[in-house]
Amino acid sequence: MEQQNSIPLTEYCSWLSKQYGLDLPWLSFRDAVGRYIRAYGKGNCDEKHPLHYVATEPGNKTIIALLKLFDRYSIISEIEAFHKKVSTIFKQELNAERKTLLAAIAEFDSIIQGYEAQLKELIQNPQLSKIVLQRHAEALKSIEKMRRDNDAYVKSEELKRQKKQDEERLSNIKSEQLGIIENLLNNEMKRINDLLYKEEYNAPLIHFSDSGYFFTTPNDTGTGIAYKGLVVLDLAMLHLTRLPIVVHCLPSIKNYFSNSLEIQIYL
Repeated sequence: MEQQNSIPLTEYCSWLSKQYGLDLPWLSFRDAVGRYIRAYGKGNCDEKHPLHYVATEPGNKTIIALLKLFDRYSIISEIEAFHKKVSTIFKQELNAERKTLLAAIAEFDSIIQGYEAQLKELIQNPQLSKIVLQRHAEALKSIEKMRRDNDAYVKSEELKRQKKQDEERLSNIKSEQLGIIENLLNNEMKRINDLLYKEEYNAPLIHFSDSGYFFTTPNDTGTGIAYKGLVVLDLAMLHLTRLPIVVHCLPSIKNYFSNSLEIQIYL
């Protein structure tokens, strides 16, 4: 058999993304598709946290992955990148100002100490030495006041103010985008649920916060209903995003879809 040329896995995944039209900004093929290929023991079959890649994944990372998949992460990323750039510039300027200031303080302190030593040699008078020390202390207080009033301090306060504003703006935009996704998902899950069960069972609901989400089926309990909600969510994701496939390979899938659906792979 003729040996075929091989390519790195990352390159192959990038090729797959382009073929499936999944080449969205900052989204890898594995991070997108891997979340919705569910197999027993894989770690992403938690019916209460169906968006997690693994159970230990931080909620914020899960939320970011969802925003990317819905192609709603670009504006958030731009704000974050701008904030990091501004922070870097300010920090560089602050460090330069700090070095200059410390050098001036050291030089001033050295001069004062030199004058004090000369006075001690010329005048063996303890009282004069105390006066010099008192003036030295007053000079240090003046330097500290100068430190607070100089450009470095002003820039530091400006950086803090702008950072707070950026964080608030970022949080508002993130909440707005998640609100749109939440609406889309809940409406689509209701449509799919009603199609499959003719309103026999309640549709699952999802609600997002800045750092996580809550997923449940109202007034319905039990493992079967919970896993039913997970499958309905995945079908909604399949219809609303560019996901090319979702896979369910769970031992109990027929139990909770015996009256409606027994497909394990949806294309």
